[in-house]
Amino acid sequence: MSPRLGNDDQPMLELFRAELETHTEVLSEGLLRLEKEPSRGDQIESMMRAAHSIKGAARIVGIEEAVRVAHVMEDMFVAVGRGDFVLNGNAVDALLGGLDMLTRIGEEVGEETSEEISLDAENAAAAIQALREGGGEPAEPEPMPEVSTPSEPAPAEDRSCSLSPGGDLDEAAAADLRHALLEYLGEGNTHYRLDLANVREIHPTALSVLVQFARKAGQQRDIELQVVGARDAVADLFRSFGLDRQFRLPSQGGRA
Repeated sequence: MSPRLGNDDQPMLELFRAELETHTEVLSEGLLRLEKEPSRGDQIESMMRAAHSIKGAARIVGIEEAVRVAHVMEDMFVAVGRGDFVLNGNAVDALLGGLDMLTRIGEEVGEETSEEISLDAENAAAAIQALREGGGEPAEPEPMPEVSTPSEPAPAEDRSCSLSPGGDLDEAAAADLRHALLEYLGEGNTHYRLDLANVREIHPTALSVLVQFARKAGQQRDIELQVVGARDAVADLFRSFGLDRQFRLPSQGGRA
C-alpha cells in the first residue's frame, strides 16, 4: 500500500474508511445481483457513482492502490452504461475481485506499505481492464440513422465548486468540510473557491483538513485553490502554515 500517513492524518483516514464502507456496500449488493442475473443493468449507474466516490476519497488520502482499482471499475461501469460492453460472468467475477481488493485495502489502511497488497491491487485492476478492453462481449452496434444532423460542440464542462462556511470553522464544521472536499474531488472538480467572509477562527482540526487537501491538490497541476473574503487574521494563519503556496489568497490589508 502507499506509504503510511502520519498520526495527523488519522481523521482523514477514518473518513476514508467510512466512505469506503458506504460505497462498497452499494457495489456488493449490485454485483451480487448481477452475478445471479448478468443481463440486469438497473444497478449500473449507482455502482458507477459508488466507484467514482471511492476513487475520489482514496485520492485525497493518497491511497493509490484504491484509486487504481476504483478507477478501472468505474470505467467498466461507464462502458456498460454507454452500451460499449455487455457484462458476462467473467466480467462480474473480475469486478467482485476488485471489490474484495477495496475491502482488503480498507482493512489495512494506515499500516506500513505492503508490496504484496500493491501487487494484488494491480493484478485486480489489470484483470478488469483487460476484460473491458477486449475480453468481454461487445454490445450489438446500433444501426446508423439514415439521416444524420451534425450537432453543435458540447460546451466545456464546468469543473469549479464553491464552499462558503456560514461561521467559524470549528471541530464540527471540520467534518462537514472533509465531506465536501471529498465529494467535490470525487466529481473531478479542478477549481475550488473557498469563501471565508463569515469565518473569524479556524479550529486546528479544520486547519489540518485544509493542509492535507492542499498537499494532495499540489500534486495535481490542474487544480486551482482560491480563498476569497478572508479576514487578515485568517489569511495570516493560512500563510503561517504555508497554505499560501497552494491557495490563492486575497491581497493583504483587506479585512480586520
